[in-house]
Amino acid sequence: MSLLQQESREAAGESYTKGTSHVIIATVIAVVLVSAAVTVYIVAGEKPPASTGEVLDVWAHPMHTETSGYDANGASIPKEEIDQLLLFTHVRLHNQGKQPIFLHQVLANLTLPDGIHSSYAATTADFERVFKAYAQLQQWHSPPISPDAR
Repeated sequence: MSLLQQESREAAGESYTKGTSHVIIATVIAVVLVSAAVTVYIVAGEKPPASTGEVLDVWAHPMHTETSGYDANGASIPKEEIDQLLLFTHVRLHNQGKQPIFLHQVLANLTLPDGIHSSYAATTADFERVFKAYAQLQQWHSPPISPDAR
């Protein structure tokens, strides 16, 4: 018999060409374990933000004023129209850390068609003066947050 005429043989119920490999099962288990380890690492290492806050209420009070048309000496000058908007917010701040948090400034940005306008919060003294000057705003009076609060 020549080498080209060999017959394939099976030995006692085993097939040499059919193998039972657990590579797929091992790969799936490894992927699940690595994914679980990465998830635990990310969740355990995640720190909450130092502080959180929420805006409870927002009130806007438009103010339109016109000058009298006379200067201090009684001379006639052109009337000037001034449009202002007083914006009041009621906020709640939460310190989620163990260290104190210092509030340095409060800034508001407003986007209008002509661009972004920014304004800092009024100082505590100015906040109180607004309510003395405009009695109709008393409904929004509450203790102010100091821009340099701890």
